[in-house]
Amino acid sequence: MANKKKTYLLYSLKPDLQYSEGRSYDVKICVDEIATLPPMLRTGDKVIAYDIFTDFPSIDFMLSFFDFAMKNGIAFESVTQSYLNFSASRPLPYKITNYLMEMKKFRNQIWSFRSLFGVHDNNPDQCKSFFRHCDWIVGRVISITLSTDGILKR
Repeated sequence: MANKKKTYLLYSLKPDLQYSEGRSYDVKICVDEIATLPPMLRTGDKVIAYDIFTDFPSIDFMLSFFDFAMKNGIAFESVTQSYLNFSASRPLPYKITNYLMEMKKFRNQIWSFRSLFGVHDNNPDQCKSFFRHCDWIVGRVISITLSTDGILKR
């Protein structure tokens, strides 16, 4: 018997309070448990997120998840950022993947200026906090940009 394709829903609040109304999902995963998701996925499965900004813990995790999903034939759908929707038959456009990589570089550039913001390399808690802020800033920019129609028109 062939394995049934599953649909996974990522949620940050109670699933019945968000965008899951009227739709059926095989598995609901809280974003706090997103690290457990990749080992469960099989070719042909689909992952649905509402907003990449709230559903992924970091840009690095999001990019590695997208890479894993595309290499393994897993479909992805973002309710808010429809430009990020992809499947085995419809990969992400080059403009989108290039934009995501440029934004990761931008995050790293902000991080490289940490000493100008008073962040000292010998203070790991301060470094970790500043890196999370850099990630948050760039993640928010990505979320807003990909929620609008402008990116593919450039």
